[in-house]
Amino acid sequence: MSEPDIDGAAIMAAITRLDQRLAALESQMRDCASQMERTHHLAEMVLNEVHARRRQQQQADGAAEGRRWSTGGFPVIERNWPIHFGLNGEGADFLAGGWSYPEYWGIWGIGDRQALRFALDDYRGGYIELTLTVQGFAAPEGQRPTVDFIANGYFLDSHSLRPDPHGIKLRLPPACIGEGDIALHMKVDTAISPASTGLNEDARELGVGLWAIDVN
Repeated sequence: MSEPDIDGAAIMAAITRLDQRLAALESQMRDCASQMERTHHLAEMVLNEVHARRRQQQQADGAAEGRRWSTGGFPVIERNWPIHFGLNGEGADFLAGGWSYPEYWGIWGIGDRQALRFALDDYRGGYIELTLTVQGFAAPEGQRPTVDFIANGYFLDSHSLRPDPHGIKLRLPPACIGEGDIALHMKVDTAISPASTGLNEDARELGVGLWAIDVN
């Protein structure tokens, strides 16, 4: 049986066409990557502009209400001037995530994570003592929830939350304060809803109940 004839010219032409297609695909991929990079850069520019305008608007709104803001966009809290979070309080600017709506007494955190933001007034170094007036929610005969407090990534302390309003004191070291802008995160080990305990129909999973914050 004789071997089939091999057309060398046809094979070379096919290889050439394949190389051309591969080169075209590589060029298209480079163009797509370049477009994606430009789009990503544009998105970053737009996002930075949005954040800058938001900070300017916050500062303008705060100025109209007598609120001062840090250059980082954090509301300034004055020493020995408690901030209240109830319906008639002034705490809305200090809420940074994980909160429900204000009630007459204060505000409940929703879920197991809440955060506050504030800037220290004229901070010049040293330790700062922070007092939070809080409460917690637990099932009848259940264990009290425990909350971890973390400021700018530094673990400060853990406290169990009683069902009645009570004060918790936190001591912030200079290493975590930096230039004075503070992001205070709270992580609750157990967040449950009153509905799940049969107490009432409130289906919110309640975290930290916040009444007030004060810098001493």
